[in-house]
Amino acid sequence: MSAFLGPIHHKMYGKCNAQSELAFAIAAFSDKQGWTQTAQTDLKAQFPLLDGALEDLIDTSNIHGWLSNQVELAEARLATAVQCAVGQEKDRSAVLLEFIQQYAKDLASSRHTPAQDCAGLWQLMDLYWVDGMPCDRVVHVASREDGSIDWSIDAQAHEKGWEDATILPYALLRWTWVQAFAERQGFVATQSEDLFFHLAQEG
Repeated sequence: MSAFLGPIHHKMYGKCNAQSELAFAIAAFSDKQGWTQTAQTDLKAQFPLLDGALEDLIDTSNIHGWLSNQVELAEARLATAVQCAVGQEKDRSAVLLEFIQQYAKDLASSRHTPAQDCAGLWQLMDLYWVDGMPCDRVVHVASREDGSIDWSIDAQAHEKGWEDATILPYALLRWTWVQAFAERQGFVATQSEDLFFHLAQEG
């Protein structure tokens, strides 16, 4: 990445914040369900979320390192929130997935007008998830056509913090979100295996 702030840096910062919003929403939902009492407060104390413009926060002498750290923190927030909420409780896992579905649908309808095509929708969905740094090449687009797009995500990039921590795997959480977001936008998402997605327009 360059030594000067540009669109990619702002995009990465936005992705970190968006995924962190999901983590805090999960913690708040856990408290509301009575599974926990202070999950949201504890998460904010353990992983405080930066507030302000990127230009005022970033270490301009180490842009790549600073953003890499924010990526790691965003991943840790999500893993910690899910672990705290679900743990090893199967019943909680199912309920949380229902919450994730609704959360994704609300995002798709409240913050965005319908995407014009699969490429546009894929770009929208990409704004909400952290997949390492751009140079890590975690996301691989296998095919991109007028009416569909196929892509995969390197699972190893999301292993840290999820190892035996919960019965709700990262891949299932991500898939639930993708499917619900696409459906609300009027598209169809399918999955051939964990983190291998196909997106097509309805009809």
